[in-house]
Amino acid sequence: MPTDPTKLVQLSSHALVALLLALAIVVLTARLFGEIARRFGQPAVLGEIGAGVLLGATVLGRLFPRTYQSLFPHEGPGAVVYNAHVQIAIILFIVVAAMEIDLGQVWRNRRRSAFVALSGLLVPFATGFALAWWFTPWIQGGSSIPRFSVALFFATALSISSLPVIIKTLLDLDLLGTDIGVVIVSSAILDDFVGWILFGVVSSTIGGNAHTPGSSAILMLVYAAAMLTLGRRLLDRAFVYLGASGGSPGVFLGVSVALGLLGAATADLIGVHTIFGAFVVGVVVGRSEHLPASARTSLEQFATFLGAPLFFASVALHIDFAANFDPLLVLGVFTIACVGKVVGCSLAARISGADARTALAIGFGMNARGAMEIVLGRIALELGIIDKRLFVALVVVALATSALAGPVIRGALGPRLAGLTEAGRRSKGALHSSERFTHA
Repeated sequence: MPTDPTKLVQLSSHALVALLLALAIVVLTARLFGEIARRFGQPAVLGEIGAGVLLGATVLGRLFPRTYQSLFPHEGPGAVVYNAHVQIAIILFIVVAAMEIDLGQVWRNRRRSAFVALSGLLVPFATGFALAWWFTPWIQGGSSIPRFSVALFFATALSISSLPVIIKTLLDLDLLGTDIGVVIVSSAILDDFVGWILFGVVSSTIGGNAHTPGSSAILMLVYAAAMLTLGRRLLDRAFVYLGASGGSPGVFLGVSVALGLLGAATADLIGVHTIFGAFVVGVVVGRSEHLPASARTSLEQFATFLGAPLFFASVALHIDFAANFDPLLVLGVFTIACVGKVVGCSLAARISGADARTALAIGFGMNARGAMEIVLGRIALELGIIDKRLFVALVVVALATSALAGPVIRGALGPRLAGLTEAGRRSKGALHSSERFTHA
């Protein structure tokens, strides 16, 4: 006799109540902590991670283990549904983050920005790859993932910058529209774009998919090229049609969300992580001039104030940060990350004609990693590339470099900052679109 299909997907009443309570508590606590962090001039992601530490295994799990297990089970239907919500949240967050990437700005500032970006990529990448290759057992925790994949991930994690953090930092300092701001932002755009391509290559080297690493990498590049050319033109035509037919902002919002999910599914089918597909879709959607501002704002607000808090608080729920905090590892990763990125970017800026203080400001501006490194770390942890100790170290480094960026830039520029910020205020109106996404 066939099984009643309606009984296959239903949670028990207890599991449903626990799931709804868990989602509500996580989102509310993360939003509260995120706002507190902003009040103190820090990235919201710092507070959201803090909320996860409070609600997760580190605090709640130690003080009230039964309550913790009821709200955040490690397995079972409730855990599966909760994790599905988290996956959708991070896909939408990446779509919105990628919408801020303007490849045209990179092209307009291609010489200095490309030099700064490539130096800021190659120096930490080479350093990170070499160290991870020689010290794989120490940073990996004994997993069976190939040494090459571990080294490639570690190098990528040290190389990437966080565009949302950089934009927020420059906005706070009124430097976004200045020469320094343009160089930093356009260099970070290139860093982010190359970094996600590199991570696509990393995920393609992990076993468990139907494609070889080589075929996955080729399919990844074909997908990205097709989306940035033909896909962009088709999307523009679709948006023009929707606008001409009187489509409401909700229609544009629905299409953008659906494309992000389809892009994520496509990436998984070709053997790379879903995040890469969402990232490419975000770049394409963000470049469309026919996406209404209201639809863009709605998508950004949903991802920033609901999706992002849910994801970033959840990264800390099942990890005991106290038990997995390795001071020597954290110090080592922090030192390698900062030296590689700051030296690489500052040296390139100096060679390009910047004075020493400006070059230092550019280096520390590019050093902010923020949400993007945490996203990479979480995915790598899920794939088994790294262990919990290294994940905790990457989270600490991401938060510390984000918090350092603003104060160091202010100190490096010194008295010149007042004149530069006046120019930044004059251009802020023309750059108001960059102010929308300031979460991380």
